[in-house]
Amino acid sequence: MNGLFSRSRWGQFSTNKALFIIIIWFVFPFVILGKFSFIHTGDNFEFNVAHLMALGIEGLNPGFWNPVTSSGTDTIAIGIVGEINRVLFFYFPGWLAYQLLIVVQTVAAILGSYLFCRYLFKLTSFASILPSIIFGLMIPGQLHFSIIAFLPALILSLSYLLENSRSYRAWGLSLIIFFWVSETAYISWLIPFPSIVLIGWFLFVEKRQSLRQWVIIICFALLLQAFRYEDIVALIQFAPHAHMKLGRTLPSSSDVLAWPPLLRENLVIICIGLFGYSWIVMESRPPIMRGLALFLVVGIVAEPIAVLMQIYLAEQLPFIQGFNVAKITRLFEVIVWLSSAFAVQPILEGLKENGQKRTLSWGAFFFLIAVVLFYGVSQKIDQMRDWVTNGNYVSNLESPVIEKFKKDIKNTIVPARAEMFQIYSTYLQPYGIETAGGYEPLYMRRYYEFWSTILEPWGKSEPDPTLMDIFEEWPYFRSIRLYLTTYTHQPERRFNDLYRLNLLSMVNVAWIFSRDKLTDPELKLVYGDFKPWSSLSQSEKIATNLKANFRGREHLFVYNNLQALPRFISPSRVKVFKDGQAVLKAMANSTIAELSDSLFLSKSDLPNRLDPSLRFSKLSFKPVLYENDKIELVGEANEKGLLIGFNAWSPFWTAEIDGNPAKIIPANHAFWGLIIPKGTRRIVFRYKRS
Repeated sequence: MNGLFSRSRWGQFSTNKALFIIIIWFVFPFVILGKFSFIHTGDNFEFNVAHLMALGIEGLNPGFWNPVTSSGTDTIAIGIVGEINRVLFFYFPGWLAYQLLIVVQTVAAILGSYLFCRYLFKLTSFASILPSIIFGLMIPGQLHFSIIAFLPALILSLSYLLENSRSYRAWGLSLIIFFWVSETAYISWLIPFPSIVLIGWFLFVEKRQSLRQWVIIICFALLLQAFRYEDIVALIQFAPHAHMKLGRTLPSSSDVLAWPPLLRENLVIICIGLFGYSWIVMESRPPIMRGLALFLVVGIVAEPIAVLMQIYLAEQLPFIQGFNVAKITRLFEVIVWLSSAFAVQPILEGLKENGQKRTLSWGAFFFLIAVVLFYGVSQKIDQMRDWVTNGNYVSNLESPVIEKFKKDIKNTIVPARAEMFQIYSTYLQPYGIETAGGYEPLYMRRYYEFWSTILEPWGKSEPDPTLMDIFEEWPYFRSIRLYLTTYTHQPERRFNDLYRLNLLSMVNVAWIFSRDKLTDPELKLVYGDFKPWSSLSQSEKIATNLKANFRGREHLFVYNNLQALPRFISPSRVKVFKDGQAVLKAMANSTIAELSDSLFLSKSDLPNRLDPSLRFSKLSFKPVLYENDKIELVGEANEKGLLIGFNAWSPFWTAEIDGNPAKIIPANHAFWGLIIPKGTRRIVFRYKRS
């Protein structure tokens, strides 16, 4: 790739300077103010950054079970714990780790797309810059866009390797890029979509025919997954028990075929139009352009075909409903954006012509510049608005209020859980505070049903009757958000009118943070002497947000839940119901006294050796060790008894009673239950997937 930048020193200097300015334009909102800079919330913060910061607290080897979120879930199966992410968030502050990843991602996107156009499309330096800008517009500074940002670099590095297979530099470059992408990507993006795109590119566009080259292509396509084999194994093991198996409402065949999903966004349509323009006006088309046209057709129909296959397969394999096949379209969008590069060359050449062709070229040129300016400026305005309304790293992750109560929450061997009301519970997790809710793409199916029961009053009390559907229906991606939030706000309200406080109390939620006042007698206010958020004027809200961007979030009422149960309890009786839904309904209508004294079981979960007619002795077992993958309790059982642990049930948790294996039963539908023999002194729980 020597000499790609320009033929002259002045040209090389100008091109390099232009690329530098472009990179700065896209990067500066995320880095210019250090930790006070802009950070994307939504998926980016709620899931990626929050989880990675929480894991960073745990060290380089946090274990296989993550207790911080959703009453516990599998650390590896969620698919974001790549080695690079793990190392960066352990050794650097969260804001700096995030910025480093975003900077690398942006540089790879801009420089990769530029070299892609120069090396593969054979465009001039100037003609390669505009597509790079357009491509940068689709990389909004979110960690889960890593594969999209790096896709041109993946294709380019592999293409370069195929042409220089005896070069150690080519092998080293490809391995570094593929390793970085794999170890920073969200696992659902790696299985199997980038491999499909890579193989499709070399099959349809570059049309590689050498067997030796195809061996290299296949190996590198699989290498993306091979680097993350542990995550894939964890996903395969955990998914059958997860909420994804519940499925989602799939579209009908007619809906899928009515409007190709790839054509939903205006910028995508514009880019396809530019490619069509270049196809018409170019007198001679390079072979790669003809292959690209075929690849674009494949990309346009890729998602409809994938969804139709999904609809068919879901009848035989219901868990397939849980996967989002739309991700393949986002990867094909990269090809759409890059294909627009072919339009730039004839437009620039047409500017030098005379007559109608020149007029048409100038019109196309100004249209292209207008598109770039419109989307570029709009993106920056949106980022500024989000900085004011949703905050930055400091406002979301450096709350002096949460820091103050962190010690109180974590002052025992087993820390009490906390929850956020009107704000995402993921704001608590980077502090290492355990929550009952969270943002989880993969958690236990039983826990999904439990959380749905917590939310039932909310679905009935709010003006919009579809609120529960928003949580329950996967197409809206809300079932991955186990939040306590509302769409209508009141300065004062009763928490129990919206959510089942008794069930949250049962699972050891001892603290609740809120932006508005809560009037429940069970909730004792321990911090907060200011106006409720919903009573503030718009200007007061903006001022509060701006202050939080530099001092951290302070506008939080903190409540101590006086009726919260400890993490482990010993009930005296067993209540048996026909099925899991009946169990959940019974618990929902139970007092906290009944919940603390009863083990709720469905008939299918009732062990043969457990007689529900018996009364059991109250036991006193105390935790002496509480690690991610190992929990140890000690005490003495003078009589036979029962134990319930309010961590999410999983088949991969095992138990030992005085060194002897014991079976954990799904207590209260979604948690741990143990039958404790007389004379027991030590109970050990271990999490281990085979």
